[in-house]
Amino acid sequence: GRDLLDEFVAPYFENLLPIWGSRTYKIAEYLIAGLYPAPLANAALRDATQAWLTANADAPAALRRLVNENLAGVERALRVQARDAE
Repeated sequence: GRDLLDEFVAPYFENLLPIWGSRTYKIAEYLIAGLYPAPLANAALRDATQAWLTANADAPAALRRLVNENLAGVERALRVQARDAE
């Protein structure tokens, strides 16, 4: 299940800039959204996403927007998980 996705988190972030720089906008958008390991929806993924955004403050604005959208999805999922646990 979800544990299998853990190994893809680091390579995902390592490849964001190369994907962005070597693809058209639309293809990069599909890859960045589609390869994000959103089913993990855990604090570690949220933290890794925030860390990438912090470390890559100079990344292109459109790329940062896509990563921020991924982060927002994980944050929503974490809020729902917390509510369900109550």
